[in-house]
Parts: sequence; C-alpha cells; structure tokens
Amino acid sequence: MLAIFKNGLVDPPQELNSPASSSSHHAAAAAAAMMNAKNPEETLKDFLSSHSNNGFSLGFADNALLAYAAPQRSYNNAHHRMFCGVNDIYCIFLGSLSNLNTLNKQYGLSKGVNEAMFVIEAYRTLRDRGPYPAHQVLKDLDGSFGFVIYDNKAGTVFAALGADEAVKLYWGIATNGSLMISDNVNLVKASCAKSFAPFPTGCMFHSERGLMSFEHPMNKMKALPRVDSEGFMCGANFKINESKESVIKESEEISSVPVICHCGKASKFRTSWTDENPGRRFFCCENYEESNGCGFLLWYDKPMCEQSTWVIPRLLRNVRMQEAENIRRRYREKLLWLALAGSWILVLIKLLSEGGVGGGQLHHGSEL
Repeated sequence: MLAIFKNGLVDPPQELNSPASSSSHHAAAAAAAMMNAKNPEETLKDFLSSHSNNGFSLGFADNALLAYAAPQRSYNNAHHRMFCGVNDIYCIFLGSLSNLNTLNKQYGLSKGVNEAMFVIEAYRTLRDRGPYPAHQVLKDLDGSFGFVIYDNKAGTVFAALGADEAVKLYWGIATNGSLMISDNVNLVKASCAKSFAPFPTGCMFHSERGLMSFEHPMNKMKALPRVDSEGFMCGANFKINESKESVIKESEEISSVPVICHCGKASKFRTSWTDENPGRRFFCCENYEESNGCGFLLWYDKPMCEQSTWVIPRLLRNVRMQEAENIRRRYREKLLWLALAGSWILVLIKLLSEGGVGGGQLHHGSEL
C-alpha cells in the first residue's frame, strides 16, 4: 500500500526531515541523495507497474493519492490487507482484529463488516464528537493492525499502528514536501531519500492534532536522532517521553475566555451525558438546574450525527456494565478470601482444643 498526502494538506513532524543537509560533512552526499530521489508520482507509477494485475490507485484532486494492491494467494492469511471506502472516507487496513465480532456488536454493525469497514465507522464516531477519546478507541482494538484513513470531505488524515510490532509502516517527507506512508520501506526511500523513519508503534497521527501515543496518551513524544548503516543522519525515530515534565496538561483554552450568562456571571463548562447528546459539551448558568437560574445554555460542540447518538450510549452502557461487573468480581473475591480465612481459623481452633484435651488426659494418667 502507498499513501501520498500533498504539502499543505498535512503538517508532518519536521523531525522526519533528515538533518544531513545541514551538516557540512555530509552536505554533498545528502544533496546527491535528494537529487536522485524520485517524484512521489513516479514512485506511484513504480508501485502500480509492480502490481499490474492486482493494483489500483485513487487520486483526490491535488490533495492525496491512495494506492492499493489486493493480496496474492501466497499472502499471510493471519494478516489481512484491505481497502474500503464509505461516504467519501477511505481506509487501507493491514493486519487483523481478534475481537472484531465484539466491536461490531458494540457499534451496532453487522457480522459481515470487516476490519477496514469497522475502522471507518469508529473514525466517523470520533469525528462527530464522540465522548470516547481516540486513544481509548484504539486501545480497544485487540490484534495486530496498521491503517491509514483519508477523509476527503473533511480533508483530514488519520493513521495508526498497533503496539505489537507485527505490522510495519514507514513514513517520510518527499522532496516536494508531501507526506508518504507505506508498508514498503523502499517506496518511501525512493522519494524521501534520508527523510524517513519507521512509523512509531502504539501511536497515531492526525493531520490536525499531530503525533501522539495511544498507549500512553498523557505523555508527549520526543524525537531521537537516527543514523543509517552508511553513517548518514536520517529522519528521527519517535519515542514516548516518560519524564514528569512531558505530561500533557488539559487545555486551558476553553477557560481562558469566560462565557458570561444572563446573570452577568461566568458560566460553567459541563458535558452532557444524555442519550440525545452524549459527550456534547456546553456552557450553562451555574444555577442552571435550580429555579433561580437564568436558563442560559450555549452548546460548545456541534450536534452529533444520528449514528453517533445511537452508538455512543451503547458504548457507555457497556463500559458501565463492565465496571459494575469488575466491582462485583472484586467483592466476590473478597468474600471468598474472608471465608477461607475464617475456615482456617476454625480448623486451627479445633486442632488446638483437641490437642489441649489430649494433653490433659495424658497428665491425669501419669498421676495414677
């Protein structure tokens, strides 16, 4: 698979650019590598020519190009390769999800929905302001996976790679500034020269929110220098920054400019959890639920689509049911341990009492 997103549509991490060109020692070699790099369209032609029987590509004006080759018979069946398009949202999926049936039930989808179709539905739920954060949705995926989504209507890109390293993705910045993503490192190197790196495992990239870890969402990412076998500086590897200073704090943008209600006071910022507006945030009077309130209410988030208002309450109910079951399980375990402890205490008391009686009888016999 190959995905090309033109410069201006996405803003990839600049650390993907090779710093070799800024080093006088490697400047000439870096310049030669860039001169020999192919235009992304040429790399696309190479991809299609090497998959003349099972490959195709889709172009979206001057914004994006997606190329896909259906798997051959010799392809590993344990890891699927799929392409899907629904409502102008396109997904290339690699790998497999072991809990796909469970996920389809949670989202109200039919049994015939495959991994690529499910990822699109999950993305639509996130796009329409679901209360589930993206990192939680990806954490719910069991299996090996990597995918790239292009939302043509919204003009956004969303890519993610599982944490088990069974599926590989590579990304880089081409000579014309385009972002390239592929499971074939040679395709990326052909147009990006040294400005590429492996896509970080357990991470996701959104064209509006950037790169982050869905395994550790509260930690920022840090770029680590990467040197190839020839000694050239390449695009950086990205790892989780585990220092305390790197923890991402909640955005203060909302509270920085207070919204004044009809009472002339700063309104409260709350989240609705009704079935009609699950997870939709709003401003309201601090006395909104009381009789002396002014009734002020201003929605912060846009209305959700009908699909989201049906799926999200089901997800929340499943989470609450799971939490309740965990509480009941811990309670049963506690009762079991108390019962075991009580039985051992009773056995110990019985043994001590029998030992005391036997000792008394023996002592009485010795006196005779």
